[in-house]
Amino acid sequence: MLRIGSLHLTSLQQGFENWLQRRGPLQPPLVIGYRQVYILPTGFGVTFGVLLFAMLFGALNYNNNAALFMSFLLATAAQISTFRSWRNLSGLRIERISAAPVFAGDDAQIQIQVQELQGLERPSLQFGSANDESVHGFSLSGWQSAQTTVPVTTHRRGWMELPRLVLATSYPLGLFRAWSYLQATQRCLVYPAPASHPPPMPAPAQSQQLQHQRLHTENEYEGLRDYRHGDNLKSIAWKSSARNLKLISRDEPPTNHNEYLFTLQDTQTVGTEQQLAILTSWLLQAEQGRKHYGLALPGLSLAPTHGQAHLHECLRELALWQA
Repeated sequence: MLRIGSLHLTSLQQGFENWLQRRGPLQPPLVIGYRQVYILPTGFGVTFGVLLFAMLFGALNYNNNAALFMSFLLATAAQISTFRSWRNLSGLRIERISAAPVFAGDDAQIQIQVQELQGLERPSLQFGSANDESVHGFSLSGWQSAQTTVPVTTHRRGWMELPRLVLATSYPLGLFRAWSYLQATQRCLVYPAPASHPPPMPAPAQSQQLQHQRLHTENEYEGLRDYRHGDNLKSIAWKSSARNLKLISRDEPPTNHNEYLFTLQDTQTVGTEQQLAILTSWLLQAEQGRKHYGLALPGLSLAPTHGQAHLHECLRELALWQA
């Protein structure tokens, strides 16, 4: 067995991968060339071919000129449809492929940006995953740019490699299917699934004590402090940052509100995945309630604050915890 990235490949699969790479790049941005378009007859096309051969055989056997003419006419239409199927894909530009973070068990929405560069109508296009039969259909007009979405099911937290995508079409007659492969280099971050019935959040700590700890850490002082990843952009002191040639944030003054600092021990349960699920639920509850919350894991501490950037930073740490 051979291993590439996170995929275990047999010798036959490895040979197929090498063959695809020799025919052109799979990673966006790219323009689909003629060597990257593959064509085979559909089930309907195979049936059509058998019936056409039977019709031609009968016409020759009975020397029926009208049947011969119809046979050759239908064969010509089928042959032209192969060119039209290929032409429907060739020349399309794939700008980028990306996926926003999701919770485990939810569908990751793979976003694909497609652009038509040659002023042609491109009807009946389909995007799908090479590992899934579900497809998403769309069409493009001349010089048009569009964004399509392909859902992919997630199963566990952490980084998920995006599957190989297939851009296909059976236009115009459905006799042949033309397709091209695409492989994204980006990954999708999968957060832990929140617990369905989490226990109540632990009792909060007094904000004054927590702020006292923050204000007396290294390189921090009353009122202003060094920027921390996840700080709200509105809290950045831009004038002070320009003078010091580094980002500086305003530290919130002590208030009488409470702050939460969640830890693994607070969950009072065993099993890492269950603990992370409970912490995820608490983070979502705290953010929804506009509370100040932080996260403390062994070797990691995120100071209490709130906001979407802080929430995603906490969820990211949980997703990658010991992964």
